[in-house]
Amino acid sequence: MTMEVSKFEAVPAAALLRDVPAADRPSAARLSMMLSAAPSIEAAQFPLLEVDISMTDSESRLYLFWRRTDRPDTLFSLLLDGAGAGTSWHEPALHAEWRGTIEQLAIGGFGAGRAVVPDLGVVRLHGGGRGARVAQLWWHWARFEPWQMSTINQVPGARSGAPLSPTSAALTWALLSMLVLTLCYGYLRGPRKPWLVAALAIIFVPWVGLDRLWQARLDWQLELTESRFGGLTQVEKHSRELDRDLQRFALSVAERVPAEPEHRVFLLHDSKGHNYWRLRLQYHLLPRNIHNFGRGLPVPQLEAGDFILVLHDIAGLRFDRSEGTLSDQHGSVPVERLLLRPGGALYRVRSASVLEEV
Repeated sequence: MTMEVSKFEAVPAAALLRDVPAADRPSAARLSMMLSAAPSIEAAQFPLLEVDISMTDSESRLYLFWRRTDRPDTLFSLLLDGAGAGTSWHEPALHAEWRGTIEQLAIGGFGAGRAVVPDLGVVRLHGGGRGARVAQLWWHWARFEPWQMSTINQVPGARSGAPLSPTSAALTWALLSMLVLTLCYGYLRGPRKPWLVAALAIIFVPWVGLDRLWQARLDWQLELTESRFGGLTQVEKHSRELDRDLQRFALSVAERVPAEPEHRVFLLHDSKGHNYWRLRLQYHLLPRNIHNFGRGLPVPQLEAGDFILVLHDIAGLRFDRSEGTLSDQHGSVPVERLLLRPGGALYRVRSASVLEEV
C-alpha cells in the first residue's frame, strides 16, 4: 500500500510550533519555513516514509512533524536522518507516537543557515510491503554519509537506522549458499571442478560486492574532500574545518596565554572523560601547559597568575563582575576576566591568598 501526500503549503515554523513547549522543540539555531499538509491517515497502515527533498543549507537538519486527532494540541517530531539531498527512506513507525489518526504532517529544516523553504519533490507513505522494504534497505546500503569525528576509530558497514548491514547480509548469503551447495554435492556428486568453481563464486561474489561498496564510499568522500579543501591555502582550509569556531576561540586564548610551562591553564568543561571538544581545544593550544581534568574549580591547586579556561556553559559556575570572583560548589576564586566569547571565557587568578574553598 502506497499513498502520495500532496498539497503541501509553506507556513512559518513559528506559527506551527507556537503551542509547543520550548523543551519539546528540536534544538536549532534557526527555524526555517515549513511545509505542511493535512492528509488524514491511519498511522498503523503506513510504517515507512519516502521523501524526495533538497536543502540549500547543507548544515540544516530535516524533521517530520505530525499531529494526531486524539491529541491535536501536541506536535510530535522525528529527525529525518540522511534527508535533504534527494530521495531518502525513514521508518516513523519506530516512533512510539506514530499511531492513531494523523491529521497533519509537516516537514521543516533546522540549522544555522538562513531560513529557507525546503525544495520538496515527493512524499510517499508506504505500507510494510516487500518492495518498499527492499527499497528502504538498498537506500541505507547505498547512501553516503561524510566521515565524522569518530570515523578515525571505525567506519560502520551500514549507517545508522539500517535494519540490516550489508556485511551481515553477505555473510548470511554465503553461509546459506555454501550449505545448500554442500548438500547438493553430497546427493548429486559429479565432477569436482564445477562444484569448486561454484564454491569460490559463493565466497568471492559477496566479497567483491562489499569491496565495491566500500570503494564507492571512498570515492564519494574523496570528491567531497576535494570540493571542500581543494586549491585552498592552509589558512583557508582551517576556516572550512568542522571545528573552525573552536579554532578561532583557541587563537584568541593563545594570544593572551604565554606558552612557557610556568603559566598553567586549567581547562573546565561540563563533561566527563575524553570529551572531543575539550581535547580538541587542548590540541589547538599546544604547547601551552593545559591541565584538562574536570568541570569544577580546582581551588586547592590554584595559584596567583594561573589561567582558568571555561569551554561552553557549565551549570553552577558563576562569574560576579562586581566582586571579580568566579565561584561554584567547590569554592570562590578572585579572577580577572581576559576574554569572553560565545564559545567560552578565559580568566586569570588575581591572588592566591584570598581563595575560598567550600
